[in-house]
Amino acid sequence: MAACIVCAALTAPMGCKREAAAPAERGPFQKGFIGFVGAGQDDPVWAILKAGAERFAGNSALLEVRYAAPAILSPDQQIALIRSMHDSGMRGLCVQVFDAKALRPTLAELITKGVAVVTMIQSIEPLAVSGHVGFDEQAAGRAVAEATIQVLESGGHIMVLHASSLNRFERDRFEAFSAGLKAAPQIERWAEIDCGGEPFRAREEIKARSARFPNLSAWVSMKPWPLLAWSPDVAPLPAGCRLITCPADPALWPFIESGLCPAAVGFNYYEMGSKALQFCQVATQVDAQSHREYLAPIRLVFPANLAEYRNDWASWAAPPAAVQ
Repeated sequence: MAACIVCAALTAPMGCKREAAAPAERGPFQKGFIGFVGAGQDDPVWAILKAGAERFAGNSALLEVRYAAPAILSPDQQIALIRSMHDSGMRGLCVQVFDAKALRPTLAELITKGVAVVTMIQSIEPLAVSGHVGFDEQAAGRAVAEATIQVLESGGHIMVLHASSLNRFERDRFEAFSAGLKAAPQIERWAEIDCGGEPFRAREEIKARSARFPNLSAWVSMKPWPLLAWSPDVAPLPAGCRLITCPADPALWPFIESGLCPAAVGFNYYEMGSKALQFCQVATQVDAQSHREYLAPIRLVFPANLAEYRNDWASWAAPPAAVQ
């Protein structure tokens, strides 16, 4: 697998063209390597994380970086892949967390063996990882509230899906949403349902309650559970139902475009891969116990600016050689 190197991060305004920096001469790698592992090759966020790490690579490398991701989104395959990569030469690991509960024991074992671990997208508590790149859940909750207020500026009635019982991250997002919505007394909450993060249960709640309350203005879901794993030959939501949610990743774009999802909270993923690799390398050189964190900037996505967000996403995922 081709080695890569670590250099200063490139930054540029969203939507603007970027020029790849000319590679500088470098010395030999130090002994050992950093593993950079995705959740799955078919995950669109993995392409951005990998591209970010590759952009960060180029000058003054200290360690070889080995990229890998399972063929599909599978906690078992990801764990098996990490274990197959681990040997005495692994000094660091950046991992896109797909299933925190399943992955925790494997990462805890690596940490006890002296591997510097940086988590990406999802955090895993109470592990003493060397760094994390992800989201500010409270800011995301406030942004969902802001999106709801913009969609229902003149008022309306909503029902809310959350998963506060799962962990503090879900709870933080929901509580911040609830606090943010207090700025709009014209929007009434008719129900708040903890669906446990289960797509089937979320859809069943929407189906049953929408039938009882046909004048509902919109559903607000802290994550897009109702739209996950649905059959293409069945309408994902009842006719006339609108959904406001987070994040505005590619699977959600058709629903934003159609108006079913009139607003969603998106993230700027551009820096996440480069920051993760930077944090991991620093931890292998200085102190693996020092925790570093990067939280992705937030942006609201509507049908009117979806094309811009799509273009930015393509730019973020472009390999360094393709960035002109």
